[in-house]
Amino acid sequence: MIPRPLVKQVGQAIARHRKLNNLTQAKVAEKLGLETETISRLETGVISPTLERLEQFSHLFHCPVVSFFRDAEEDATGLAQSLADIISPLKPSERSAMVNFMDEMARLLNSRS
Repeated sequence: MIPRPLVKQVGQAIARHRKLNNLTQAKVAEKLGLETETISRLETGVISPTLERLEQFSHLFHCPVVSFFRDAEEDATGLAQSLADIISPLKPSERSAMVNFMDEMARLLNSRS
Protein backbone atom coordinates (compact mmCIF):
# COMPACT_ATOMS: atom_id res chain seq x y z
CA MET A 1 0.00 0.00 0.00
CA ILE A 2 1.29 3.48 -0.90
CA PRO A 3 1.77 5.86 2.07
CA ARG A 4 -0.98 8.52 2.29
CA PRO A 5 1.38 11.55 2.01
CA LEU A 6 2.70 10.16 -1.28
CA VAL A 7 -0.84 9.51 -2.55
CA LYS A 8 -1.75 13.13 -1.76
CA GLN A 9 1.43 14.41 -3.48
CA VAL A 10 0.68 12.34 -6.60
CA GLY A 11 -2.92 13.57 -6.58
CA GLN A 12 -1.78 17.17 -6.33
CA ALA A 13 0.62 16.60 -9.22
CA ILE A 14 -2.19 15.14 -11.35
CA ALA A 15 -4.30 18.24 -10.60
CA ARG A 16 -1.36 20.53 -11.42
CA HIS A 17 -0.76 18.82 -14.77
CA ARG A 18 -4.49 18.89 -15.55
CA LYS A 19 -4.61 22.64 -14.94
CA LEU A 20 -1.42 23.22 -16.96
CA ASN A 21 -3.20 21.49 -19.85
CA ASN A 22 -6.31 23.65 -19.36
CA LEU A 23 -8.51 20.63 -18.73
CA THR A 24 -11.40 20.26 -16.33
CA GLN A 25 -11.88 17.18 -14.20
CA ALA A 26 -14.90 16.37 -16.35
CA LYS A 27 -12.86 16.56 -19.57
CA VAL A 28 -10.11 14.33 -18.13
CA ALA A 29 -12.74 11.86 -16.95
CA GLU A 30 -14.31 11.82 -20.41
CA LYS A 31 -10.96 11.26 -22.15
CA LEU A 32 -10.01 8.43 -19.80
CA GLY A 33 -13.45 6.83 -19.60
CA LEU A 34 -13.85 7.57 -15.89
CA GLU A 35 -16.32 9.36 -13.67
CA THR A 36 -15.57 12.97 -12.71
CA GLU A 37 -15.82 11.90 -9.07
CA THR A 38 -12.99 9.42 -9.65
CA ILE A 39 -10.72 12.18 -10.96
CA SER A 40 -11.61 14.30 -7.92
CA ARG A 41 -10.84 11.45 -5.54
CA LEU A 42 -7.52 10.75 -7.28
CA GLU A 43 -6.53 14.42 -7.13
CA THR A 44 -7.37 14.75 -3.44
CA GLY A 45 -5.59 11.54 -2.50
CA VAL A 46 -8.73 9.75 -1.35
CA ILE A 47 -7.88 6.89 -3.73
CA SER A 48 -4.51 5.80 -5.03
CA PRO A 49 -3.85 5.59 -8.79
CA THR A 50 -2.51 2.39 -10.29
CA LEU A 51 0.63 2.45 -12.41
CA GLU A 52 -1.54 1.87 -15.48
CA ARG A 53 -3.68 4.86 -14.56
CA LEU A 54 -0.57 7.03 -14.05
CA GLU A 55 0.58 5.98 -17.50
CA GLN A 56 -2.78 7.09 -18.93
CA PHE A 57 -2.40 10.46 -17.23
CA SER A 58 1.17 10.82 -18.53
CA HIS A 59 0.00 10.23 -22.11
CA LEU A 60 -2.90 12.64 -21.72
CA PHE A 61 -0.74 15.36 -20.16
CA HIS A 62 2.34 14.67 -22.34
CA CYS A 63 4.64 14.23 -19.36
CA PRO A 64 6.69 11.38 -17.89
CA VAL A 65 5.15 9.28 -15.12
CA VAL A 66 7.96 10.35 -12.78
CA SER A 67 6.65 13.94 -12.89
CA PHE A 68 3.75 12.83 -10.68
CA PHE A 69 6.23 11.99 -7.92
CA ARG A 70 7.97 15.37 -7.90
CA ASP A 71 7.15 17.93 -5.26
CA ALA A 72 5.93 21.24 -6.68
CA GLU A 73 8.22 23.11 -4.26
CA GLU A 74 11.44 21.39 -5.35
CA ASP A 75 14.92 22.75 -5.72
CA ALA A 76 15.98 24.50 -8.93
CA THR A 77 17.14 21.27 -10.59
CA GLY A 78 13.80 19.57 -10.01
CA LEU A 79 11.91 22.63 -11.22
CA ALA A 80 14.12 22.82 -14.32
CA GLN A 81 13.23 19.20 -15.07
CA SER A 82 9.56 20.05 -14.67
CA LEU A 83 9.96 22.88 -17.20
CA ALA A 84 11.75 20.49 -19.55
CA ASP A 85 8.84 18.07 -19.23
CA ILE A 86 6.37 20.84 -20.02
CA ILE A 87 8.14 22.10 -23.15
CA SER A 88 9.30 18.71 -24.50
CA PRO A 89 6.13 18.09 -26.58
CA LEU A 90 6.57 21.45 -28.35
CA LYS A 91 8.21 21.94 -31.73
CA PRO A 92 11.93 22.90 -31.55
CA SER A 93 11.18 26.50 -32.53
CA GLU A 94 8.47 26.72 -29.85
CA ARG A 95 10.84 25.29 -27.23
CA SER A 96 13.43 27.92 -28.16
CA ALA A 97 10.83 30.65 -27.86
CA MET A 98 9.84 29.38 -24.40
CA VAL A 99 13.46 29.28 -23.25
CA ASN A 100 13.99 32.84 -24.52
CA PHE A 101 10.85 33.95 -22.72
CA MET A 102 11.97 32.31 -19.46
CA ASP A 103 15.41 33.91 -19.84
CA GLU A 104 13.87 37.36 -20.24
CA MET A 105 11.51 36.77 -17.33
CA ALA A 106 14.40 35.68 -15.09
CA ARG A 107 16.38 38.78 -16.06
CA LEU A 108 13.40 40.99 -15.24
CA LEU A 109 12.84 39.33 -11.88
CA ASN A 110 16.56 39.49 -11.02
CA SER A 111 16.71 43.19 -11.86
CA ARG A 112 13.95 43.92 -9.33
CA SER A 113 15.84 42.41 -6.41
